Parts: sequence; structure tokens; C-alpha cells
Amino acid sequence: MNGVLGGWGINGMTLFQQGYPLTFGTSTNSTNSFGGGSRPNYVGGCDPLVSGSAESRLSTWFNKTCFVAPPVSTFGNLDRTFTGVRTAGIANFDFSMFKTIDLTECFKLQFRTEFFNIFNRVQFGAPGQTQGNSAFGVVSSQLNSPRLAQFSLRLNY
Repeated sequence: MNGVLGGWGINGMTLFQQGYPLTFGTSTNSTNSFGGGSRPNYVGGCDPLVSGSAESRLSTWFNKTCFVAPPVSTFGNLDRTFTGVRTAGIANFDFSMFKTIDLTECFKLQFRTEFFNIFNRVQFGAPGQTQGNSAFGVVSSQLNSPRLAQFSLRLNY
């Protein structure tokens, strides 16, 4: 009975993480300086957040009208990192199950199956953060891998 019901084990790992703040820039260097770049001006009172699921916001991750090009020879009033809008967060679940079989006193055989990103959840990349660029506010990448399953046989001695 122990040979069938004994020796089983499971492992799991879960990761929840909030998205990163965005770092905005402009497509043209209006500061007339070398090596430096300008940031857009933030329109006060404008709500940069767009409602809806992440999938519905891929072409408009944030309200683009809240960010305008700064006047010539100015750097823009936006902070280096803008926490009012963030990249998509992470919700990842990994799972493994294994069965250990005692062959002799010294030898154990272990069969493992492991699933990474078991629910096949997508983690979207950052939206375009350069004001004046056609990709501004558009998410066009994925950062994680799709579901992956692997099986292994291991001899412990």
C-alpha cells in the first residue's frame, strides 16, 4: 500500500508583483544640450489612468493627452519616474508534483513533473514611453514565457 500511496510530494511557488513606474522622454531634444533629453510636461488635473483590463488597454495603456511636449529650451516638468502609471504587474504560479520510490536502502528513484506559469498568464511589457513617437502608450511586447511542462526521472544514491 505504501508503494502506491506513499512517497508523494508537491511544491508550489507564487509570485505577485506590482508593475514598475514609467520613465517618460520626448522624441525631440528640446533642451538644446548634448547628451541630455527632455521629459514631457504633465498637464495638471488630467487623469493618466485608463480603465479596463490589461488586454483592452494594449493600444492605449494611459491617457496620452496628459503628456505634452515641453517648450523649446526646457526640460519638461515630469519627474524622472512617474508613479501615476505603471507597467503591468506579475501574477505567476509554478507547481510541481513528484513520487519517490525506494528501490533499495541506498537507491531511490524519483519521477517529477513541473509546470512553470501553470495558468498560462501573460506578463505584458512596458508601453512606449517616448512622447511624440507613434508607439507612445502602446504595449507591443510580452516579457514572460508561456506555460512550460517538464518531466524528469532522477536516481538518488
